[in-house]
Amino acid sequence: MKLFGKLCRQNQRHTNAFTLIEVVVAMAILSLGVVGTLQLLTSSQQKLADAREKWERTHLLMQAAEYLLLQAGDEAPSIPLDFFDSTQYRIECRYEDVTDLPEELSNQEGQLPLKTCKIELLNAKTGETVDQLAVDRFSYADTVAEE
Repeated sequence: MKLFGKLCRQNQRHTNAFTLIEVVVAMAILSLGVVGTLQLLTSSQQKLADAREKWERTHLLMQAAEYLLLQAGDEAPSIPLDFFDSTQYRIECRYEDVTDLPEELSNQEGQLPLKTCKIELLNAKTGETVDQLAVDRFSYADTVAEE
């Protein structure tokens, strides 16, 4: 009985402390959690930056489209700097005839001609197209000239 009591007291001493293996496993689990959290934060910051850049490009393109579509005529005017003040991007616009209209919608009597306003957002340094937009609009230039 004395031997059993002595063994129980020794086991009680060992149960109050962690072994080296338990500490190493706990540190490994903790480090995996920290690394996973850091990777999540890094990827979310990158996605936020990409979303911000895409929003800015879309905003600039819509701002230019609003200005250009409110102008009369079929000639693309230059956009004043107080309306489009980006130094990183520039806008190019051209009007084209709409070619892919269904037959039942084209060549109707009294119909105004339909033009497509192609607006491109270009990188100011490289000149490459970053984003583009095509908007169909009626051409009032022919009706104004007739009156």
